[in-house]
Amino acid sequence: MQAASVALALAAAVVLARRWPLMRQPAVVTALLVVAALAWWLPTLGAIVLVLALTTTGHRWRLAGAAALAAAWVVGSFYYLLQWPLSVKALWLLGSGAVLAALAWWMHLTGPDGQGPRSAITPPARAARPAPQAARGRAGALVLATLLATLALVNGGIWQKERLIGQGQPVFVELAPVDPRSLMQGDYMRLGFRLPDGVSKLDPSLATRPQVVLRRGADGVSQAVRVRTPGQALSADEVSVQLAPAAGQWVLVTDAWYFREGEAERWAAARYGEFRVMPDGQALLVGLTDGQRRPIR
Repeated sequence: MQAASVALALAAAVVLARRWPLMRQPAVVTALLVVAALAWWLPTLGAIVLVLALTTTGHRWRLAGAAALAAAWVVGSFYYLLQWPLSVKALWLLGSGAVLAALAWWMHLTGPDGQGPRSAITPPARAARPAPQAARGRAGALVLATLLATLALVNGGIWQKERLIGQGQPVFVELAPVDPRSLMQGDYMRLGFRLPDGVSKLDPSLATRPQVVLRRGADGVSQAVRVRTPGQALSADEVSVQLAPAAGQWVLVTDAWYFREGEAERWAAARYGEFRVMPDGQALLVGLTDGQRRPIR
């Protein structure tokens, strides 16, 4: 399936190169090869990129826009792949973004046709350049800009998560798993955390996320004790955590933990959720632990 995804991505490059000569420039070809490399890690990306190429060259802009959004979503899903740690995924995307940025800068310096900087083109030559070639130049720049924006967005999200993991305060909260499997979404465990009664009365459509106060007990396990009002002071054994919307209600960060297919038995031993919490209330569920708070790997 991975080889097929790469083949489809390369087919998309051929379609673009046949339709727009600009796509035959070495810089653009290299950018398309970067996309093909990403297609190896994201098996659905190749088909979407091919659809994007066909709809773009066919001037079906609405379908092309939908395909571009789908491609961005697939690249964003790279974060959720469980086979590699966040640092590896971040390096892959950062490297891809760096290559694309360098190519975009090179095209800016050499011009869309590779004949030199724009400033070096004399006015007569510029006037003689046919309009379709200028349009192809804009199309190539748009392709590179879209790729760069997508990679920047994904890398930004990964950087935020890495910052939370590295700098956040460890907090353990007892959990009550329910409905551990779903055939529609793959293997996952639904998580439930005890929240104060006031949470159920909060409007799920609030523009600002509410926060709850977690108080750490003598055993090192924290419990949600109250909904925090803006500006309310915290004691030394308390932290404030933002709630997240899920299924029309507010939950503590997340209501699900995903794992690889066939590993449900191992995760059934989970008793606590391990969070990383920042001073502003941002939090991330980084893992589940057993009854002795030993991480489940």
